[in-house]
Amino acid sequence: MNCEAFKDWLAESRARTLEQSPAASAHVESCGSCRQTADEEQVWRHLFGLIPEHSRGPSLWSGVTLAIQERQHRKLSLSDALLLFSRRLAPAFVVLLMITGGWFLWSSPRIEAEGGSMIAMLETSSSGFMEEPDAILVAWAEAGRQ
Repeated sequence: MNCEAFKDWLAESRARTLEQSPAASAHVESCGSCRQTADEEQVWRHLFGLIPEHSRGPSLWSGVTLAIQERQHRKLSLSDALLLFSRRLAPAFVVLLMITGGWFLWSSPRIEAEGGSMIAMLETSSSGFMEEPDAILVAWAEAGRQ
């Protein structure tokens, strides 16, 4: 057995030891680097062997279903009832608040300018041009006095 074949055997022989393969054992005796590799592998196997096996504990579902059943039969405290009430009615309260706010804004009295709406008619000369450059301001001022 050569070094490459030994390394392949070592990678494939997870549960086997050197004593189970005479060819691998003979190669380890004659090759120093493979002996070092086999010793490292033995240390790693020992360390991994110290890790305890994973064992499944009892199922948690029985405790979960029991807690759900207890909660269903338990009487609600005042704080639990208020919390449940607020979670269910908070969206309805927001909608009601928006509707009443909109109704209040829609029905509030409108403030209009004194004299109501007006359109100022500008008088022009026969040529079609305004006689005075500030005719708009003058017409507005006169309309406000009425």
